[in-house]
Amino acid sequence: YKLTLTWADPNSLDSDDNDIHLQLVPDYHDGTQCEDETDYLEYTDEYCGAFLSADDYAYDPNLGEESATLTTLADGTNYKSYTYAVIAYMTDDPYNLSEGDPTLTVEYNGVVKQTLTIPQYKLWGSNLNYMDLNTGVKRAYYFFGCFRPQLGYIDTRGAGFYNDDTIVIDGLDIFSHGLCKATLGWSSGYGFNPYDQNGSGDERGSGTP
Repeated sequence: YKLTLTWADPNSLDSDDNDIHLQLVPDYHDGTQCEDETDYLEYTDEYCGAFLSADDYAYDPNLGEESATLTTLADGTNYKSYTYAVIAYMTDDPYNLSEGDPTLTVEYNGVVKQTLTIPQYKLWGSNLNYMDLNTGVKRAYYFFGCFRPQLGYIDTRGAGFYNDDTIVIDGLDIFSHGLCKATLGWSSGYGFNPYDQNGSGDERGSGTP
């Protein structure tokens, strides 16, 4: 399997790139931590049945792309032994994960099996991930869900915008080991899980209503 995250530069008129990272948190199926890693995997890491591509960013007109290939590694670890929490992380840029159309595809032998897009803010539309540029308030992570190899796709229970310490379920955040096991008990449906927005303005923090 190959998980590929692609995204664009939301603003072709500024000099900022859009830097997003694909991150994985691998656990054994019983929810225990993969012993070969600490908190999570990101660019160039190669552990726990997964190897990740080089760091990338989007700068108009070029798209950003990072991927994770799930396979059997030289150390003998095989992706079938794990579940993977799949996360997009927005670095300290002026942008928001609700911009730039970050899209995750799941491929098997070159055939796309699943496509997931982070919900995107539309001008004058409802806030999805409110950001105030004066305070830096935003949720910098999007949790797509858990890739379960026995299913061959990402289980989107619990998906949504989070901080790194926001509780998803049962006292667990997006980097907690055991999250993917816990979300098997998620009872609120599949897909994007919105949260209450605070403040007024748009996703870009311009202060407009």
